[in-house]
Amino acid sequence: MPGPTLWEADGIRYRVTSPGEDLPAILEVLASSFVEEPVSQTLGVTAAQLMQLYTRLGDAMCSDLGVVAVDISGAGVGALVVRDGTYKIPVSVVQEYLRLGCGPIFAAQDETEAPFHKTHPNPKPGEVAVFRLLAVQQRFRGLQIGRRLLETASRQLRQRGYRVATMHANSEFTARIASRLGWTVVSEIEYQTWVHQGNPPLAAVQPPHNKLRFVMVDLQ
Repeated sequence: MPGPTLWEADGIRYRVTSPGEDLPAILEVLASSFVEEPVSQTLGVTAAQLMQLYTRLGDAMCSDLGVVAVDISGAGVGALVVRDGTYKIPVSVVQEYLRLGCGPIFAAQDETEAPFHKTHPNPKPGEVAVFRLLAVQQRFRGLQIGRRLLETASRQLRQRGYRVATMHANSEFTARIASRLGWTVVSEIEYQTWVHQGNPPLAAVQPPHNKLRFVMVDLQ
């Protein structure tokens, strides 16, 4: 069963889920939200492709911690997927993303993560939390849902003893929310000048969403 509502604001209820719970709602929010992101549009990924991908990879999408925002009707309007820092993305998952032409995204994320891994090598389970997927459906943006998802997850992770949380800020929206909550930028790349395999594959992404930032926050 879905987890209990932790709190409610502006008609939106927030609840924490355990692995596998609320999975259909999470998948729908992720697919419908990410297809609207500038990077997804540049790569030509459709909502149908994302939904098919996430559904096929349902087991892998089950998170160590999930936070779901739902409206009064019970429909999912926002979601956040969190993984323990020791989690390794299965090769089959990477292959599915590569098949969709999302290789540049993985390469860019790896590049921005590298400085953090140098200063935090070999984390133990329960030390580093990775906020992998933060999504809010477009018609509900501007209601502080993204901020509240991050705050709810951070609160839960502190109670569990996590020391640090990290996240890729793929858009200016996410970067702005993270900055207001005290997250700091570890590294960043600008899509217009970033080169992958001899080409700038994301150069068409326009400002202000033309940067990928890897950010972190101290949870202690």
